[in-house]
Amino acid sequence: MRTGRLRTALALLFATALGLAGPAAAPDAVAAPAAGAAEVHGLKGEYYAQSAPGAFDFHELKATG
Repeated sequence: MRTGRLRTALALLFATALGLAGPAAAPDAVAAPAAGAAEVHGLKGEYYAQSAPGAFDFHELKATG
């Protein structure tokens, strides 16, 4: 029973330490891009309309996300 309390207390201490360290490290990780240089990371989705049901012909670009 005593080890359960100790484990819970250590888990809360660890979570608190991570919570305090997280926001402090964020400004260093995200630097402002240089003027005119935009670096984008992630996924790009392009959605197309079909010319006929079941056709995969990329007929008309409908949206980009």
